[in-house]
Amino acid sequence: MNDIKQKFLAVAAGAILLLCAMSASAQFPEQGRAVSIVVPYGAGGGSDGAARSLAPFLEKELGTPVNVVNKGGAGSQVGMTYVANAKPDGYTLGYGLWPTLITIYIDAERQAVFKRDSFIPVALHMIDPGVIAVKADSPFKNLDDLVAAARAKPEEIKASDNGLLNPEHLMWLQLQEKDSIKLAVAHFKGGGAAVAGLLGGHTDVAAGGLKPWVGHLESGDVRLLAVLDDRRNKYFPKFPTAKEQGYDLKTASVRGFVMPAGTPKDIVDTLANALKQAIQSPGHQEQLAKLRQEARYMGPEDFAAFWDEMEERIIPRWKEAVKGVSR
Repeated sequence: MNDIKQKFLAVAAGAILLLCAMSASAQFPEQGRAVSIVVPYGAGGGSDGAARSLAPFLEKELGTPVNVVNKGGAGSQVGMTYVANAKPDGYTLGYGLWPTLITIYIDAERQAVFKRDSFIPVALHMIDPGVIAVKADSPFKNLDDLVAAARAKPEEIKASDNGLLNPEHLMWLQLQEKDSIKLAVAHFKGGGAAVAGLLGGHTDVAAGGLKPWVGHLESGDVRLLAVLDDRRNKYFPKFPTAKEQGYDLKTASVRGFVMPAGTPKDIVDTLANALKQAIQSPGHQEQLAKLRQEARYMGPEDFAAFWDEMEERIIPRWKEAVKGVSR
């Protein structure tokens, strides 16, 4: 009889815990309890600005406060570690940057405590496509011109990117390998430095995210040899993609939201739907248009597939690039 009673009590306790979990999940979010967006970079940067521009719209959709919390350090590793270790209750969202996040957890030297399945993709927010830029008076009119010049003068064409082992560095490696050319590639520390290097005549061509080039494109100081995306840019449609020119080159800085593994699906769905409405809201779209940026919402499943495809594309190139590189 005692065994039966103990089994009954165990089953009852389990049922109570399940009901409590279901009740907490069903009530998400609790009105007045803040949801935190963890930006793994310092205040004032591109990720911080993008997250803060969206927060009021997400707050409106959820009906509860949304706070942006900066946890910078180690190139986003500190902040994303915090997110991975957070309680999976829906109140901590991580605002990640890809492919940076991928390169952290695949790099054994970084000793990251998280990996791909430490996170649940919730919503992709925006894509800042990579571009290849030249000064307005450059003799290069397209990618064929650049490749022909590099083939004629190996290691004489000076190119730049935004940093060692970053996406554009990998892109230059891919172009050189596939087209049997050699460029003299300099690795600048960030997009601003790469822009200054090109405008100052220190380099002949530069690759990086679109954002730092917007003002110079509008003034006519520079032009694009190629957009490294699947489609032409909405705000600068006259510039062709690399793919249109016969080059399979694609890279971008991607921003999106993740949650700790183990977060209940209904909470993930609630946040994904709220983020969709916030991202696609006319007010947020207007804010991004002023910055010549474009939101591209993807829900959990599409974002997960996008992430996996990027990982498959990045890892082989990254492993090849890191050989012999002193870090």
